[in-house]
Amino acid sequence: GRTGPIQWNTPANIQRTVDDLVMIATKLSDLPAFKALELLNEPWTTFVGGSIQVSTLMQFYQTAYSALRRSG
Repeated sequence: GRTGPIQWNTPANIQRTVDDLVMIATKLSDLPAFKALELLNEPWTTFVGGSIQVSTLMQFYQTAYSALRRSG
């Protein structure tokens, strides 16, 4: 884990996360044991004193889900 400012919630870093998730899923998709992928672990939202707005997190989940569905 990491403590302190993570600067994840910038458009460039969010898109990088989506791109990396698609890459990981694509590489693992042929493995029989591959069943699921967690999109983001313990997001540091404003609900828990963090800097990530819930609306940003919801948009990320929708974008990542759509990108992964398109990738097969």
